[in-house]
Amino acid sequence: MSHSKPALTIVSPHLDDAVFSCGALLERTPGATVVTVFAGTPTDTSLTDWDRQCGFQDAGQAMRARRAEDAEALAMLGAEPMWLDLLDAQYGGDYRPQDVEGQLAPCLGRQRGGIVAAPMGLFHSDHHVVHEACLRLHARHPGLDWLCYEDALYRRLPGLLQERLASLLCSGWRLTPVIAPPASGLKARALRAAFPDLHVIETGDNLGAAGRNLGVRWTRTPYVAFCDDDTCWQPHSLDLAADILDRHPDVAVLCAQVQVGTEGRPDPACERMARSPLPSRGLPGKALLGFLAGAAVMRACAFVEAGGYHPAFFIGAEEALMALDFAAAGWRMVYCPRIVTRHHPSPRRDTPLRRRLLARNEIWTAWLRLPVAEAGRETLRILRELRGLDRLAVAGSALGGLRWIPGQRRVVPPRVLAMRRALARGMKAGGGPVPLPGRRSAPSSRER
Repeated sequence: MSHSKPALTIVSPHLDDAVFSCGALLERTPGATVVTVFAGTPTDTSLTDWDRQCGFQDAGQAMRARRAEDAEALAMLGAEPMWLDLLDAQYGGDYRPQDVEGQLAPCLGRQRGGIVAAPMGLFHSDHHVVHEACLRLHARHPGLDWLCYEDALYRRLPGLLQERLASLLCSGWRLTPVIAPPASGLKARALRAAFPDLHVIETGDNLGAAGRNLGVRWTRTPYVAFCDDDTCWQPHSLDLAADILDRHPDVAVLCAQVQVGTEGRPDPACERMARSPLPSRGLPGKALLGFLAGAAVMRACAFVEAGGYHPAFFIGAEEALMALDFAAAGWRMVYCPRIVTRHHPSPRRDTPLRRRLLARNEIWTAWLRLPVAEAGRETLRILRELRGLDRLAVAGSALGGLRWIPGQRRVVPPRVLAMRRALARGMKAGGGPVPLPGRRSAPSSRER
């Protein structure tokens, strides 16, 4: 193979997708080509909400900056960019798979042998149409080896990847799992080049919810806003949250209104939080005894004083323990519907593993912070709500906490227990307020 025909071509829907999704692969394959499909610049001077939030004056300025960042990031990884002129969906681009196929075909026609890496096409319409176009191209290029990569950041949405794999298998595709080697620090440096204002913290392992602890310890701002890969803070919400926290030094957490999907329907959890019976006089919203991890703006010093998220919990109901500790320390938690985050949930959430983690962590929270009798009742309630193997798995996993829970057990004061019981009475009275530590009705950030 000549040097003009690279051994690897990565098909990237947008200008950041290849670095995010395949940075480690690019690092280990010098001379690769990254073909970005939706890299075109609109001819008008339109300005989308997303570009406005990023500080751009128009779409042309935004695309020039993004191409420059893409070129710098790919250069660090030893890759060459190739930009097609199709428009991103936010600029009105609306293409069929055969349209994208026609644009990609000449790019792949220059490659003789080697590998083509295509996106799985998760969640985003642009990603999906590129995926379908690559499936069509596969039959026209039998001499190439094809990989499908998991689209970052959408690969973390529960169930999406599994649904796509099942769909491919049902369509007759034969798939062989491939585990990419771990990335070195070069990918992190490339991410910094693509996003100059981004500070990348490398953990070396998946820490679950406790990974947020590293970010809070690094930051030097008095307040920290949390989000997830399927949530997005709405314009002006964070400025308003900072102003509110400035005026209310006793508030540790502002829980935002969560609007679901493109239509912005209210999350049922927020409707219940708005009915909280806890005393709220002088607060900027309804008082709570809990919050949603991916929709919270926090006072950094309160987070650090509480010790952050417990590393043993990993993911699921991780907020409940912190909420009890905030309340025990005298901090207030408030539902503030004036600050808004948008949530685009996965169509599939209720997996057995998630249910088990939620239940186990609820049991651990009970035994870490509640009186023995109340912790026992809570444990029985949680186990009764489970069935079959789920009940056995949760019971066995929860017992693993016996090694460390006694040394960390600290019962919350009576006033916090009284708040908790008031919320429980409210739930019995008719769908009552949430969140209540130990009784989840809405997913935490990593579950969404």
